Amino acid sequence: MSGFTLDSLHECLDALAPLELMGMTLLRSSHQLFPTGLPRNTLREAVAELVAYTERCTKTVAQLVTLSPIPLAAVSVVEYGI
Repeated sequence: MSGFTLDSLHECLDALAPLELMGMTLLRSSHQLFPTGLPRNTLREAVAELVAYTERCTKTVAQLVTLSPIPLAAVSVVEYGI
C-alpha cells in the first residue's frame, strides 16, 4: 500500500460500486425466504454466485488477518483522547 494516504484510500473505497448479487436480488423481489417459480438454471446460477462470493470473502479475511498493524501517527482520534 505504499503511496496511499488515508484520504486516497478512503476515496478509492468510496469509488467502488456496490456489488449486486443475483441471489440477493431474487430474495428482495420474492418477499419470502425461498423464491418460487424460478427457472432451475437461474436458481443454480444465483446459488453458485453466492457460494463463490462467500469463498472470496473468506479468503480475503484470511489474508487481512495476517497483515501487520500500521501506525497512524498523522491521525488524531479525539473521541479516544489519543
